[in-house]
Amino acid sequence: MVGRSTPFLLGLVFMPFGFSRTLISSARTLRSYRSLEATTRALYMTLGKVRRGTSRMHPMLPALSLQGAARAAFMASLSVGVTGRAIFPQASATSKSCITPTWLKDLNESIETEKDDPASKFMTLTTLSTASGQAEPRGRTVVFRGFLGKGDGLALKVITDVRSEKIDEIRANNRAEICWYFKDTREQYRLRGSLDVISHDEKNSERLGWWQSQWKSLSPGMRQSYEWPAPGVLRSSADEDTADFLDPSPSESPSPNYCLLLLRVECVDYLNLRSKPQIRKVHEVSSEGAKWTVKRVNP
Repeated sequence: MVGRSTPFLLGLVFMPFGFSRTLISSARTLRSYRSLEATTRALYMTLGKVRRGTSRMHPMLPALSLQGAARAAFMASLSVGVTGRAIFPQASATSKSCITPTWLKDLNESIETEKDDPASKFMTLTTLSTASGQAEPRGRTVVFRGFLGKGDGLALKVITDVRSEKIDEIRANNRAEICWYFKDTREQYRLRGSLDVISHDEKNSERLGWWQSQWKSLSPGMRQSYEWPAPGVLRSSADEDTADFLDPSPSESPSPNYCLLLLRVECVDYLNLRSKPQIRKVHEVSSEGAKWTVKRVNP
């Protein structure tokens, strides 16, 4: 194990959290792989709590020699989480889109770090309501349902009831912001952009396919909830909760009350409260959607 492979093994030990799986896969032929993987994983569990600073790179990394397959594996790992799955696809070489923006890599790590906490999927979606004649913000908790697309076409997925008040608000003004806080890493992401509504009357076959595919991923209980009475409607004393909200058999076909929301992200305001001093960065995409810029501002 001593010799030419030593710099490579050191690189494995000191790589930032989230890169281990891809790099370790290139060392499967090494005799001490199992012991090394266990040691590295334990180290990352410790580094994961303090991994973010002004740089994502370990200070020793530039001095290490990562040649051939190791270098290729390292570059590929930039969009791969600790599970080894590419959560955020990179733009192809022929695309006019920029390389995966850094905020996506940061968010990937935050999601991976807190994946075992169901509450980490809860976000606050804020839209603008003009029902009262004045522009007023409306916030509610929604659940992260994954991402759709890639590059500048990447969108964050949320589902809702088409009969809810937020749909009328979005159709009147589709500008929105999602605030997502990760309590363990103490990071906040504010994602701003435009919301796209996809429902049962969608004419575009590809978009309708996205709507249908998301329905298939829902639990039976979630599917049942779309057959309940319309949200926000006044209830009278004669209404019976048991009868009205009795769970019907879940349908394999999407309910016409269900709809898919896509947030096309244009700006991300990132805040790290754990870092000393705190770090805040603002990421913005160009009007052509081909380039992301990032600037550090006071927290």
